[in-house]
Amino acid sequence: EDITIDAGGSGQAAQITGTVSLNTNGVGGNAAIGTANAINFAASNVGGNLTAATATGNITDSGDVVVGGTSAFNILTGAGDITLNNAGLALTGATSLNTFAGNAEIINSIALDLGTSGITGNLLATATTGNITDSGAVTVSGTSGFTTSAANADIDINFPASLTGAASFSTNGATGNATLVNAIATNIGASTVGGNFAVTSNTGNITNSGVASAGGTTTFNATAGTINVGTGSNYTGTGAVILNSSGNSTFTNQTAINFGASTIGGNAAIVAVTGNITDSGAVGVTGTSSFTTSAANATITLDFPANLVGAASFNTTGAAGNVTVVNAGGIDLGTSNVGGNMTLTANAGNITDTGATTVAGNF
Repeated sequence: EDITIDAGGSGQAAQITGTVSLNTNGVGGNAAIGTANAINFAASNVGGNLTAATATGNITDSGDVVVGGTSAFNILTGAGDITLNNAGLALTGATSLNTFAGNAEIINSIALDLGTSGITGNLLATATTGNITDSGAVTVSGTSGFTTSAANADIDINFPASLTGAASFSTNGATGNATLVNAIATNIGASTVGGNFAVTSNTGNITNSGVASAGGTTTFNATAGTINVGTGSNYTGTGAVILNSSGNSTFTNQTAINFGASTIGGNAAIVAVTGNITDSGAVGVTGTSSFTTSAANATITLDFPANLVGAASFNTTGAAGNVTVVNAGGIDLGTSNVGGNMTLTANAGNITDTGATTVAGNF
């Protein structure tokens, strides 16, 4: 048996001042409610799907809402927020959140699957146990925050989404990965990812406005744009770093950099604040390249080999700050200052210089 209040979903038929409790039995027991004012859910248990719509006002929960099927929460025409954060909230199926002029916050006690959603304000989404995924396109005009509380739970938002404001991610554990595929430009907000962190912008650039870190591999793909991460706010990537961009890539890491296979369509400006710069995959740069280690005696070793097409510059400090480069083609040495030794190998082509080079050690 279903429960239907204001079946048309116009949000005009029902006027409910107090809390609302909806309870059905079985996977086919759906519930739908539409009101002209705010909805405050008391303890409810819906075996099937739940649809809640209000013309204006907030949608909240003061009791545990349990839904066996899909859930949809919609504010149709007026200002209002969706705030579903009671400790026992358990939405099993895809959950859609839609606001007309407001924010949305959801804390699900189990895994969270975001269905097609449109949020005009900010989004905060938390799964206290299980992963966060999306089975529909999630559009957020403001900032976004995704958090998995359980150890090694993942965040996987890849429908793709359209996250306009800063997008933040938080996972726990060495295999607590976070993946975002954004249809537009991506601004990474304050984030702590225990495992691998992968961000793809199908159009637009990848930047960060918040301090961010990843315990595993960092992968940034700007399919039709540039990458500029770690310059305005710090970025710390512990594992391999993979950068793929159609345009320029500027990346500053607070620790060492171990490059995985990367293809940069424009210029590259790479800085390791502490530690060495190395490669475990081929690094290809179509434009000019600049590699810098800031710490005394940190080294640069790119010998997979690399494929540096434009002028390549290298900067180290300290007598042990050596530079070793093996390039698949010729090497055009740009302005460089090397504190230690420099060893260059061009597998095919000449070694030339278009900038002044200073080497304190052997060359």
